[in-house]
Order: sequence, then C-alpha cells, then structure tokens
Amino acid sequence: MHILVIGAGIVGTMTAYELHRDGHEVTVVDAAGNVAERASFANGGVVGASQVEPWAAPGMPLKLLSWLGRDDAPLLVRLSQLPNLPRWGLHFLKACSAEAYRDSTIASLRLAMLSIDRLEAIASEHNIAFSRAKGAMLKIYSDAEAFRKAGRLVEGLAGAGFPAQVVSRDEAVALEPALAGAGGTLAGAVSYPRDLAGLCRDFARAIAKLLQASGVTFRLNAKVDGFRTAPGRVEAVRIDGREEVYDAVVAATGSWTGGLLAPLGIRPMVIPTKGLSITVPARRWPGAITGAIMDTSRIFGLIRLGDSLRISGSAEITGFDDRPDPRRWRAIAANVVRLFPAMEDCLADGEPFVWAGLRPTTPDGRPVIGATPFANLYVNTGHGPQGWTGACGSARLLVDIIARRDPPVPPEPFALARFR
Repeated sequence: MHILVIGAGIVGTMTAYELHRDGHEVTVVDAAGNVAERASFANGGVVGASQVEPWAAPGMPLKLLSWLGRDDAPLLVRLSQLPNLPRWGLHFLKACSAEAYRDSTIASLRLAMLSIDRLEAIASEHNIAFSRAKGAMLKIYSDAEAFRKAGRLVEGLAGAGFPAQVVSRDEAVALEPALAGAGGTLAGAVSYPRDLAGLCRDFARAIAKLLQASGVTFRLNAKVDGFRTAPGRVEAVRIDGREEVYDAVVAATGSWTGGLLAPLGIRPMVIPTKGLSITVPARRWPGAITGAIMDTSRIFGLIRLGDSLRISGSAEITGFDDRPDPRRWRAIAANVVRLFPAMEDCLADGEPFVWAGLRPTTPDGRPVIGATPFANLYVNTGHGPQGWTGACGSARLLVDIIARRDPPVPPEPFALARFR
C-alpha cells in the first residue's frame, strides 16, 4: 500500500520507518520546515520505565486545585483554558482512581519496554549516534514518605516486569557521584537500569535521512488542509489545496490531531501541554552528572547530553502558546541549583538555550494508537511526556494493527474507542 503519514516528529518518523520496513510505499508530510521540529526538538531526553507513571493519579485533582493560578506550580492549568476542558477533565478525574492509575502505568510500561527493545535494535542496526548518556538513570526522593510509596509501587509492579530497583542514599551516590555534593536531603532513589537518554531530535533526523535514502518521501513545509471522505473511508487528502489519493493515512500529528480530525467527527481527546527545557554547557561543572536525574520533590529532570546538560520540567495547559515563560523556566533552573549548586556556573556560561514544546496529552496518560471509524485512517498520537519513550514501540504496534497481526503488546489500552 501507499501510506501517507501526517507528522514528522519522532512518532511519525518511526511510524514511517516501521511501515517502510513492512514493505509499504510511504510518504511523510509535515507543515514544519524540518523533521522533529516541534515537540521532539529539545524534549527531556529520557526513554524508559521512569517515564510511564501518568499525571492522572490519586490525589492529583486536589493538587491541581491548589495550584490554580500559581506560576510556580509543577502542573499549571491556566484559568483561560478551563472552558475548553469539561469533557477532557471528566475523563481525567476518572483516570485518577487507584485502579485506573495502575492500569495506565502497566499499559504504558509494556509499551515503553517494547520501545526500548526496538530503539536499541534500530540504533545498533544502523549505527545511529544520538548523544546517548552513559551514566545511571535515577529518580530521587527527598521526602521519606514519598520514597516509601515509590518502593511500594516498584514492589507492586514487579510482576508486570517493572525494571526498577529501590536504592539507598549511599547506593544512589555510588551510581551517580554528583549526588554526593547535592544540597538538601536525599532519602533514597529508584534506579532504572534499562532506561536510556539521548537527543530525540538527532535520532529522528538520522532515521529520516536513512528513510529518504531508501525511497521514502518527506514533504516538509506542506500543510494538510482536510479530507474527502466516502462512508467509512478517506477517499483523498488535501495537501496545500490539492487532493491526493493514498491507500491509507496515519495521523501522527501530536497536539494538532484534534483540530485535524474534528471535521471527520473524530475526537482523540488530545490537548497541548507545554513543557520546558534549558540546555547549557557542562564544562564549568567538572563533576557533572553522567546520566539522568529526575527529582520528584522539586519536579525537574536533568540529563547529560555529550558536552551539555539539559534541564526539563513544567507542565502548563495554556492552549497552543509555545513560548517559554521566563518565570517558569527560571523557577525550574533555581530548583536545580538548590540541589546542584555547581549548576549556577553552567547557567551563567553564555546564554542558556531555552525551549518550549507542546506535549500532546490524553486524560489517562496513554497514547491513542490504532483504528478510527474510517477503515483506512489510523492514529498514533497523544503520547504526552512519553513521546520519545513510546515512539518506537507505538510505531511497531500500529504497523501490526494495520497488517492485522497479533501485536507484541495488548492494543486495547490505547484504542481511540476508550474515550467514547
């Protein structure tokens, strides 16, 4: 089949890779001027099990209420967005139950582990370099009770294959020596030995270059205007005002999926959630981290990317405004300096590269992967902060669904139909 993939972020690019590998003719179209130009451009960089716990969790609704209007809130809902959120918000509240939280975590874990396996295999097969971090992947806890809860979660998910290890403060310092000089207290950490970190953008662009050399067409600066349909089928796609015919279409359009598919009556329940990253040189911190640190108390991530360090954090429901808010990124940077005082010198080493991107977020934290009411239209979207984590696995899952093969992970948790 000749299949059109709409979207050239990490999810769309990996979808094109798996479709091409499966023997299809593939065309990729994106309104941006380059591959991985939007949410995949400068994201947090971590791939793996540490990323799978959804924002929809027991206790989160009360936290959100307490954070309303606070510019320093980790997850901020702008008051102007509340009128746009009734249906999404109801599904979010439903997903905050203990049972739903566990189900979403397990489903996302299975997808993440498939993704790691595929990413490792693809990177090895094609010798792709993407500034991969070499050190430990640690989620650290300053609060003793939160650390105990994390330990219970790790224990409870062990039967589901959760690849995590609870480690003491001393064990955490042995894994990441930079923690020895950290300010404040450290109750302990959870180590994720199978997680990895690296530049999502570099990986996506390397894959795109490989695909182009193999005959896959990438059309950038090209906008999809809409669709012509017949009952139960997409007959044509309008691209820059001209109709084009494909055997099948995949919408991998992230935060823009709802607007693209709304004229077809499809509501994927995806909203944009703005995240931030700050990238600085590592040279002024001789003992800088070598892997990734995720601080659960101060709510930030810090990873090593070659000669650079990247801070990530913040979740802001603010519509399609993708401009970095100076108040929010400076607050995140200040939290990092409180833990690692040496980061102050890194932040002062020239102008930090500050970036914001829109994470396509579903109420339950699981992406939407699979069929739609139109027989030849599929979706691969809604990965939220798990886009880099889930991209390779999502692509494999979708291609198996299209081919009507038994997929490597259960597809039902990711079906569009769950939001009806």
